[in-house]
Amino acid sequence: GGFRGPTGTSRHHPAPFLPPQAYAQAAHSAMPVPLRFYDAVENGIEDVVAAVGVPDDKWCHNARIEVAVGKTHRVRISEAVSDSAVPCVRLDEEWALASGFIPYQQVHIVSVTTGQRDVMNVEFAPAGSRECKMCLGSVDPYQDNKVARAGYNAGDVIIVMSYAYFRYQEVKANAIPPINISFPFEQPIDTQESSLADTWDVAVKVLWDGKILAQGLVDRFRMLSGGKSPKVLDCSCGAGFPGIEMVELGVDVTMTDGSSVMVEQAKKRAAEVLGEAKASTLTIRQATWDQLPKLFGAEAFDIVIWRGNSLPYIVGSWTHPSMNSNVCSRKAALGYHNLAASAKGVYAVLKPGGQLYIDCIQETAEEGAIVHKQGTFPGTGEDVKIEWQFTVDGANHTRNWKSKTVVGGPDGRVIESETTGLLVREREVRSLLQYAGFGLVERTNVNGENAYQGLVAQKSANPQGYYDRQIGRYKRVWNGNGKICWGLFQGLSPVEPDSKLEKLSLETGDGALVGPNLALFEYMTSKYPPGSDTILDVGCGPGRSCIDIAKKFPNARVTGVDPGNENIVAGKALAEAEGVADRCKFICGLVEDTTKGDLDTTQYSAVWSEAALCHAMPHQRIVALHAIAEKMQTGGVFVLNDAIAGPSLVSPATQLHTMERLSYKGIWNARQYTEFLEHCGLHVVEFVDLTAHQAKSYAALAEGARKAADASATEEERQVYDGLYRDYTVSSAAAANGEVGWALFVCRKAGIVVDHN
Repeated sequence: GGFRGPTGTSRHHPAPFLPPQAYAQAAHSAMPVPLRFYDAVENGIEDVVAAVGVPDDKWCHNARIEVAVGKTHRVRISEAVSDSAVPCVRLDEEWALASGFIPYQQVHIVSVTTGQRDVMNVEFAPAGSRECKMCLGSVDPYQDNKVARAGYNAGDVIIVMSYAYFRYQEVKANAIPPINISFPFEQPIDTQESSLADTWDVAVKVLWDGKILAQGLVDRFRMLSGGKSPKVLDCSCGAGFPGIEMVELGVDVTMTDGSSVMVEQAKKRAAEVLGEAKASTLTIRQATWDQLPKLFGAEAFDIVIWRGNSLPYIVGSWTHPSMNSNVCSRKAALGYHNLAASAKGVYAVLKPGGQLYIDCIQETAEEGAIVHKQGTFPGTGEDVKIEWQFTVDGANHTRNWKSKTVVGGPDGRVIESETTGLLVREREVRSLLQYAGFGLVERTNVNGENAYQGLVAQKSANPQGYYDRQIGRYKRVWNGNGKICWGLFQGLSPVEPDSKLEKLSLETGDGALVGPNLALFEYMTSKYPPGSDTILDVGCGPGRSCIDIAKKFPNARVTGVDPGNENIVAGKALAEAEGVADRCKFICGLVEDTTKGDLDTTQYSAVWSEAALCHAMPHQRIVALHAIAEKMQTGGVFVLNDAIAGPSLVSPATQLHTMERLSYKGIWNARQYTEFLEHCGLHVVEFVDLTAHQAKSYAALAEGARKAADASATEEERQVYDGLYRDYTVSSAAAANGEVGWALFVCRKAGIVVDHN
């Protein structure tokens, strides 16, 4: 949206959700006409098309229109409750996945019973619960019921739109515009976990020699050197291989697996191999990887083994290849979401200086590959023949594994299983480990490992040193002065041409966004009244913006608040070095902390925030907005630029390389952000969609990262820059495709009359 509609909305303000007849009044606007998906659902396609007011035979050749694509789920509300700060709908996990969601993603809702319409976030209820619970958001730490949604009651029937996004499409001469609304729905297929467990149990006994692999791991990590055995966690133990063999060698091994079937097999096998007495002393527990810190506490192990190509099954085995591709895609996105949390869980239980051994499929694995293996079953001497067929779906980031195992000759026992898991190659593993906090990731060869590629990563013994090194690398790619934010490029809408901004945007220096950052700073500060004398920077990072604001407004006192102590230390040093320390103050904490006691009693005439609130959970974001409003003078100006949710479905690649990298959970779209700002008493007087500038910023950063990975870079630096190149390339495409966005909001604290024009 962004047109001047019948309500007199500013051209920079988010477009309201309008009935079909309103489109006729905006049909000849210079801005695109937004065709809302649920308007078509409620009022009929013909009514919406007719409301545009263009005769059937007058559509221009190559006209560009928006095509709405959607997917729906019709369900009855099981319960309406008030137990969350942010309105949301909690759906049965199976339903949610089939409808195309991951946690905290947006959902469009139309109540068939009452006609109520809303945009909310979706949360997951337990699979199989058949629950659709409406959480109406009346639990607000500041003002109860202000953000509650009326019009939803238990027993009401609602239509949940799992995604509604828009594509521009050319229209041929004399053709009716193609409006494609589809409602595919397919229930996930239950798989036989025991069949997969049996397949794997036979495979590990035939394809690997457990004693050789266990000794290879012991030798690789020198587990028995120095007379003291390190504490080892095998967090994907399966049926106890090779953890039990390592115990036989005298290593202190704790074993976990996410599958209860695998855990029972491991316990049974431990008793058979080690004897009942020894087996009873072992810790073999069922646990998912993200649960490890809660189970064992932080910094509990010297070495973690994460092997057996177990990462692809993070969300279980879920489909056959014929399953609806959108369901596979959403499962894959959920898989990356869960794997990011899992990698952080593994990182947390490692001691500083501890090492992780992880494996993955080799990069040479090809689509349609068929692998034949044969051997002898230990103990019985039976012949075993194994056929594995792999099918890779790169678009949906999935990999299907179909297995047939015959034990005991042609007439013997047959074990068949089929599972589609997440596509996790070495490149995805490296990204996940980097996001979790690991530094250098090295390939390694372990004696006895003949199927997968082994990798070793170490948890830094000095996290502060690792943080400092990363900041330096980011500055080299982004901006040598420490500015880590997207930039403004002249010639891209909707920012009006301006000679001063154009000149600034063309300046060059150390980093890809030196000029665009200068243009953005000038553009944002132009929104402040000239006499602004007290300015608060929320999420100030290492203080670059605080110093620049202090220089721009020589009579102003500037306060930066940030939860990172390293940033506060850096900000103080930077202010001292650039001669503005007497007018810059830095506070370590959250903005809401400044409202308590006498930590900061200033009432600010202006507030600034850049790409900070998007990293908070939705309920934390609301608390922060309330605190910002509380810290502002009546009539004060709040200039906010932040990431927003786009209108398109988030792809698995975007989920991994953008959402997980930046820890985005439940970012709001423009309408949601506007609503909550208004709710907190911050009236939005101007909205500017800067998504095109975000896409171009990431493209420039990708090129900067590629250049930084030159011959002078160390191996660890090269890995970082190569990873950033992938991240920024995907993020640029995500912005261009409408999966993520960037917006500028200019707000005034309520209490004065605002001119919308």
